[in-house]
Amino acid sequence: MIRQATLEDIPYLLPFVKQFVEQKPDPFRSGLDFYARIPDFTLTTPNGHAPVIGVLRILDKETAWLHLFGFSEEILQTQKFRDFIHFQVKNAIGLGLKRIVTDAPLGDFLKSFHFQKLEEPDKSHILEYMKGVTEFKIAINPENLCVLYLPQTAAQKEEATDAPVIRGAILDDAQGIWEIINHYALHGEMLPKSLSFIQQNIRNYTVVELNGKIVGCAALQVMWNDLAEVASVG
Repeated sequence: MIRQATLEDIPYLLPFVKQFVEQKPDPFRSGLDFYARIPDFTLTTPNGHAPVIGVLRILDKETAWLHLFGFSEEILQTQKFRDFIHFQVKNAIGLGLKRIVTDAPLGDFLKSFHFQKLEEPDKSHILEYMKGVTEFKIAINPENLCVLYLPQTAAQKEEATDAPVIRGAILDDAQGIWEIINHYALHGEMLPKSLSFIQQNIRNYTVVELNGKIVGCAALQVMWNDLAEVASVG
């Protein structure tokens, strides 16, 4: 079974990310970062094989970084691993992303999924983004950096209607969310948010769409294993 992680999975996931959290100057702050990032985690159940754990971390409006934890070369040959990559691709397309980059040592597996080696100057640009969003101090492997370009046929918004539609946000909504939040921030009624922050945390947002326009938004930000904040309500 392949699924998005939930807070109940945290005891299982912690051994995989603990080493990275402990490298931070403030381990407690890193722990909070981990809880806040739980929507980015995906995992497989063992079923007699080693589990596969991945983090699909949004870097910008077009790109997500897929980092894999704790997998062996043997797992690359299994159908479970292929299904896992398909699951990540489907999620990325649904969010409106255009490409996935990974630094995992996938070897010949790259060809079967049409991954390509990332070349300069795009490689340096992506590496800067990766370093900027690594809350857990994950060791990046630049020599393995590859990219998979995604089909651009999904991530469709709801058809325009006279009735308001409430739905999970996609990356195309980020500009509308940013405009609402910072409208209220200018009046001192809400904390401002950068467009890049909204893009990187788009999974946390729900929007209200009316006649094709974003007219409302809210975010659910996980704070701890039994606490979340409803934020950016506009």
